[in-house]
Amino acid sequence: MGFIYKLTEDVVQFILDQKQKSPELSCRELVELVADGIQRDISKSSVHEVLKQAHLTTRRKYKNKFQIPAQKKAQLLAGLPPLPDGKDGAPTLLPDPGLKPRAVLPPPVAKPVKIQETLAPMQGGPAQAGAGAIFLKAAFWDLFPSPWRNVKTYEDLATLSLADLNKEWEYRTLQVANYKITLEDGGSFVIDARLQSLTQVNAGPQITCPIEHGLKEMADGMLNNLQPIIVKDVRTESSAALADFVKAFEGVKGKNISQIEVLDTRGQPLAFFSGLIPTRRRYIIGLDPQLIAQEQFANKSAEEIQYAPSYFYPPVRYRIVPVTVSGSEFPGLAILTAEEQVAKVVVTNILPAEQTSQAIVRQFVERHPLGQVTFPEIAAAFDSQMTHLERLREYVKALSGKSFSESDWQSILALTGETKFNEQANSTILLTQGLSSGFDLVQTSQLLNACGLKDASGRSQKIFLA
Repeated sequence: MGFIYKLTEDVVQFILDQKQKSPELSCRELVELVADGIQRDISKSSVHEVLKQAHLTTRRKYKNKFQIPAQKKAQLLAGLPPLPDGKDGAPTLLPDPGLKPRAVLPPPVAKPVKIQETLAPMQGGPAQAGAGAIFLKAAFWDLFPSPWRNVKTYEDLATLSLADLNKEWEYRTLQVANYKITLEDGGSFVIDARLQSLTQVNAGPQITCPIEHGLKEMADGMLNNLQPIIVKDVRTESSAALADFVKAFEGVKGKNISQIEVLDTRGQPLAFFSGLIPTRRRYIIGLDPQLIAQEQFANKSAEEIQYAPSYFYPPVRYRIVPVTVSGSEFPGLAILTAEEQVAKVVVTNILPAEQTSQAIVRQFVERHPLGQVTFPEIAAAFDSQMTHLERLREYVKALSGKSFSESDWQSILALTGETKFNEQANSTILLTQGLSSGFDLVQTSQLLNACGLKDASGRSQKIFLA
């Protein structure tokens, strides 16, 4: 039992409640929660004993491997090559290997099925003025996806000296364009930094992401396998890349990931990771229905109609259908529009015992909201005399691809809004009636919602307008 006898009943219950709400919490994090929540100082070993007795222990979470030392940051910035002339050549596609992975979803049935997954309700208070600051927060979350030093909120940036702010800002605004994944057999495929598309070759810097955000999402999904990687789409010419992607994430011998290169907007490597452990990695990937023979959706009586609840959106209606792409057979989740058209077909290797099909569809839609979103190219230029708030404002401006005046910006910050939240998600609803601004809030909020933003507590963040 170790030192568990020293813990009072309220402390033990607090630890168990926190672990059951957030199973990913480590013993160290639980110690900090106890100190903050009920002002008790306890040891990690005591927490471990409590969890062990309750059969709630988990494997140790390895530290992220992608953190770059300050000296390396300086080398990256100093060593970036000049932008080359011309554009990439035409892609060379590999022949389709004809992958036939095992089915991972239950077979279709004829009867409708009720919602099985239940989500924690969202709580909220009355609408308050000044809610427009959510745009500053969103810019901060994109640039600082994890707490750094004592910087946990955008207000904390004010504690940095101007020299430290300049140095860190130059690194944080460094843009990642693509991840190039090389396999054991020499094959490769490319995923853009915002996880919008899978393709066979480097398609150029159409979509970029701040380096820390990109590295964290890549590390969690591909290096450390902490969460599934969720890719929105597959380029129409890249069926061979899809087959390689599935084999690599299933851990097929000869197709395991041997190296991941992080490429900048010039196609030059910012960092690379090798020596990855061969293992099965979870994925969720969307397919354009145009890639799939429409007759596969015709027999509606043989499909299972379900609804996937969401923290942010109305329930999504979908069917479980067999899918064949370029000779490869997959079970698919066909997400439907209100007009009964197939908007996207989702394929995954997550087993039914691991997650329900509703949870899979929910994760996909919340990470990649349905509809077309255009990411502008983000320039890293800034005035070295700007305050942290001015820099965040300019970053929001760069994200939106719009220009707006100082009076417009102040009107946006002063907007009234309501916040709804629970342990997993947070949404801000801005009341924009009567707002006169050249700033396109609709486009900007949709774009930020497609960035996969999370706050320092790991809660998903969305912005909506009313």
